Amino acid sequence: MGHITANARALIGYRDTEQYIPNSYKLVGGSPAALEAMITAFDEARVSIGVQFFSFEADEVGLRVAAALMRAAKRNVRVRVIIDSNLRINQADAYVYSLRLNKQERRKQRQRVRNNLAMVAGMRAAGVEVQFCSPLWIHWYTRDHRKLVIVDERHAWLGGFNPTAQNFAWHDFIVKIAGGAARPLAFVFDATWNGKMSGGTLRHNDGVVMVDMPMFPSTIWRATLRLIDHAEERIVIESPYLQGGALWRTLFAAARRDVPVDVIVPFKNHKRLWVPTERQLKRAVSKGLTVHRFEGTGGMAHTRALLADDWAIFGSHAFNAMSSGKLAELSMATRNRSLVHQLERFLQNDMANSQLQGAK
Repeated sequence: MGHITANARALIGYRDTEQYIPNSYKLVGGSPAALEAMITAFDEARVSIGVQFFSFEADEVGLRVAAALMRAAKRNVRVRVIIDSNLRINQADAYVYSLRLNKQERRKQRQRVRNNLAMVAGMRAAGVEVQFCSPLWIHWYTRDHRKLVIVDERHAWLGGFNPTAQNFAWHDFIVKIAGGAARPLAFVFDATWNGKMSGGTLRHNDGVVMVDMPMFPSTIWRATLRLIDHAEERIVIESPYLQGGALWRTLFAAARRDVPVDVIVPFKNHKRLWVPTERQLKRAVSKGLTVHRFEGTGGMAHTRALLADDWAIFGSHAFNAMSSGKLAELSMATRNRSLVHQLERFLQNDMANSQLQGAK
């Protein structure tokens, strides 16, 4: 699955001895539960909080998170926030100057962006340290898409959840991680904060933390294809953005090996481009895959997860060839039995709340 170079390991201060510290994982399913769990963690923090999100908007969800971070700062907890610069020109997946918006809609978008910046100013005034990453002069497709929370340097939260009302309405999950696996995640946050992060993997005792950086080959994408290619007993994969010929070919090859393959996608996707088409999903069924169309939360699931035999991958990467190697991403691959079983139950529940592709 690759590795972090010696130079990059020195930059982030990673120590191999930490890979032997036991880990614990708690999967929190559903965006409302994920939000409450994060806010509780912020209110209980005693030393430090590190937060990185792709999107952090000044709506009812984002303002609740901002308020919790400011409460922590007032308790003399060091609070650091990293947000992609996309926040300056985008709100709820719509760009301020998009040609699809009429004049009135663009005016509303500009006001929402001003609200976002006012929220950031308010956090800074309350003692929260805020950094914008990936400057806007860099291409739009080289954004920093990572989602990570570090509390007191001992607990990490990893998943695909952003504190926005739009994300809150979708189905998703985050995982609370403690032990040796939390340490490399904390190092990743510190290195990103200091502008010294490189891509690759950091080992811990039951898996690896995987970091993708723009314009470099995707470690997470390669790991995903490799695990699928070597699976012998089962494959379950869920993402709203499953895309890429290599991914579909690898899944088809697994089905030809008589490996059961379950694919979970939204019944109603919020995007139109770079997502599975009806034609692709029908072809997947004809190739022996079982395709589940998730119907909960209005038909939109933002979940991205893979189970391949006794391995699990979860995090910000969406298993999408178009974005792989272009966006900064953060995911984890682990064979921890507790996490694998929790994720298995979560995905089984998603399948139970889905309609089979092709069913009448």
